[in-house]
Amino acid sequence: MISPDDFGTFPFSRFTAEEFRYFFAWCARHRVSDIDLTGGSPVSVSRFGRRVRSSVNPLPSSIMMALSDELFGREVLPRVLSGHPVDRTIQVSGDASGRYGLQRGQRVRLRCHLIQGTSATEEKAISVTMRVIPSDIPDILTMNIEPDLLDAMLRKNRPGLHLRRNRLREIHTGGGTVSPHSEKFPRSQNSDL
Repeated sequence: MISPDDFGTFPFSRFTAEEFRYFFAWCARHRVSDIDLTGGSPVSVSRFGRRVRSSVNPLPSSIMMALSDELFGREVLPRVLSGHPVDRTIQVSGDASGRYGLQRGQRVRLRCHLIQGTSATEEKAISVTMRVIPSDIPDILTMNIEPDLLDAMLRKNRPGLHLRRNRLREIHTGGGTVSPHSEKFPRSQNSDL
């Protein structure tokens, strides 16, 4: 299978596990952050904070069970259908022949969360949310962030997080600047860090 070079709708033909491995590598190449697979709904992705439909046709619910067995293992489906969410990881690896559009040593990792839910007319649809774990951190200036938001994130003279080229460098407080790893870092004010 040859993956398209441009971002848009992926040319799924049968929604097989092998097609999805190509799709996962294609998503990583196009810097997709999240993938949603739900039986009875189209495949959709999040890219730069925007939800985009990635399949022309809905993903059939009847395929989701076999697909989840092949991608995640047979022990996952009974647990999900009994009402217990499951977390798994997937790794797609390239080889010398460029399988999945990846070179030898290249790999795409995804963190996956599987649940049972409802979708359109489906009572018991399997839903999978996947987070693409990037191999490298992209430059913040190449992420198509709106200029006002980017300016607010990069501005030095205001309280809050100061980001410089996608890396947390320092935290500005009213009284000065401290490193987030310093002993003087005020944990009570910034408990999330």
